[in-house]
Amino acid sequence: MNFRSIPGREVASFDLFDTVLGRATAEPADVFRLLYLRLAEQQPELRRVPMEEFVWCRQHAERQALGAAAGEETTLAEVAARLSTLIPRLNPDQLAALELEIEAGVIFPVKRIAGLIRQAREAGRQVIFVSDTYLPEDFLANLLDRHGLRAPEDRLYISSTHRLAKRTGSLFRHVISDLATPPGAIQHHGDNHHSDILQARAAGLRTVHIRDTDLNAAESALRHRAGLGKVEQALLVGLSKAYRLRDTETAPHPLVSGLIGPASVLLATWLLRRASARGATQLLFCARDLYFPWKVARRLSPQLGLPAPVRLQYLLVSRQSLYLPTLATRNTLPEWLLRPWDCPDEDALARKLGFPDSSALSASSRNILQRLSKAPDARSFAVLCDELHAEPEVRSRYLRAAQHLRHYLRRLRLSDNEPLVGFADLGWTRRTQGYFHLALQDIRPPGQVTVLGLYLGLSAQRCPPAEGLESETLFYEEPRREPRDSFCPHERVMLLEHLLGAPPHGKVSHYGASGAACFSDGSNARVDRETIVEINTGLIHYLQATAILAPFLRALGESELKATLHACLEHFFTAPTRETAALAARFRCSSDQNDVGLQPLCAPLTLAGAILFHRTRDHLPWPEAALALSSPVVRMLARFNLGLHSLYRRARRRSA
Repeated sequence: MNFRSIPGREVASFDLFDTVLGRATAEPADVFRLLYLRLAEQQPELRRVPMEEFVWCRQHAERQALGAAAGEETTLAEVAARLSTLIPRLNPDQLAALELEIEAGVIFPVKRIAGLIRQAREAGRQVIFVSDTYLPEDFLANLLDRHGLRAPEDRLYISSTHRLAKRTGSLFRHVISDLATPPGAIQHHGDNHHSDILQARAAGLRTVHIRDTDLNAAESALRHRAGLGKVEQALLVGLSKAYRLRDTETAPHPLVSGLIGPASVLLATWLLRRASARGATQLLFCARDLYFPWKVARRLSPQLGLPAPVRLQYLLVSRQSLYLPTLATRNTLPEWLLRPWDCPDEDALARKLGFPDSSALSASSRNILQRLSKAPDARSFAVLCDELHAEPEVRSRYLRAAQHLRHYLRRLRLSDNEPLVGFADLGWTRRTQGYFHLALQDIRPPGQVTVLGLYLGLSAQRCPPAEGLESETLFYEEPRREPRDSFCPHERVMLLEHLLGAPPHGKVSHYGASGAACFSDGSNARVDRETIVEINTGLIHYLQATAILAPFLRALGESELKATLHACLEHFFTAPTRETAALAARFRCSSDQNDVGLQPLCAPLTLAGAILFHRTRDHLPWPEAALALSSPVVRMLARFNLGLHSLYRRARRRSA
């Protein structure tokens, strides 16, 4: 709205809560849940009172105080006094001070409305703030000052000060009288239809209905999702609202708010808590799949109140960079060179041995590779692997790789005397943990270090227990399997590792003589650098709300973490918007270890693809996103499984 284009407006009036100021919560009562959690940390005996009972008591105390008030509004001090009679162990002054501290933490300025306020001042309008609230006026004035929203000449009209309320219209009449301004010269902006619109109009004011802080479709779906408790809803919705509305310089990134932000926060919380509880002094986040969770964990770690600090590091490894060095002491070449999803051509086999291609090998080794690529059975393949293992240049490559890996591990201070090291990864396979443990034994005496694997496992079938290795896995709860619209764990784990694991580097291929990590061709990166910068910037702003919401994170048990993570993933993957799908299409995925044959995570369906959609959807990495990107006609064909003939007949029936 441009105030300069509206002549005769002398006063710009703004409601405070859910208009100028937003709360990083799903609903106002979440402030009382945070109050309960903070009080319970200070007074553990308060946990005998269930959280929702405390919330009811707090709301009931407010109703009682309002009923006994000398005017149309009560005050926070009166509410706290009433609550202390309902729950005698509570101190009224402590209650009021702590609630103000929590309110100050969850409140943020709404970016668009802050712009309207600046525009009003530039147009020479008088700015006033009118609010129905029990909070004290000096607290609200300091809050506006802190966020740069109040000028010295601005006025505040707060119901707790004047004991008059907008909901009855009396506060608006007081404003008109105090300003000595015609009602038609005041334009009021607010979110509440009754108090801010109907009552303001009844007093003669012009009005603008503000809906910015209403929940969007994704937030509303999470807010009303069955199986999520109030704490989980408050956390997911609060983080999303604060990121979407707060006064940041960059627009919200849909991938950050929809998946990367909440999933990384939830996973990092579980990893940090488990590592600390088990006594691990160091937690390693495996490249590339846990790149964003690692960045989130560094910010969350001081906010979670861990019993013992955990040193966090990003571990630049891959299966190849860890496996090749182990071949120097044991011959397990067949299981590395030929896996069910590999194509055993000569160049691919050479790359697995750390060579650029087969031409870099001697004639003798190339001959063995040629025979390996055409081996008729597993036994012949194993015999040829023994021959290849004995080749001097191949063994030299193993030994050099092992030496360089030792240099890298020492650079990470992994040779220090730490008995337990946490090793975090997504739950495709546990082999990498085994390779890493063998590598540590080269720089640490045997038996002096244990590697604790911590995994996010989307399916127990795809993340079996590791033999001889200590590990824990967070399995989120899978939904019921439906015939066609199933939430397929195999597809989702692949999507998740590419969206959470999109660092500004390619796959780690080997290590240099100094221990520096060397990467594969940059053209094989999962996503372009510009997108990575956008997501990193978005994560910084997304995490600004975690400091005050940390009590919610600390209150989540493992079952609540599972349910919350499941709700986040299922909603994102099964109901992507067109904008989200378009951003995800920038990411590329491949089932090849060397990132050969990268394809977009999703792409629009063609007309033929739509007709065959229900036959081919099991082979699409992300069928819902493919639909979101497609044209309306293609979406209809795919959703209703219509052929061209059926579509023609339906169109004729409608036209008739």
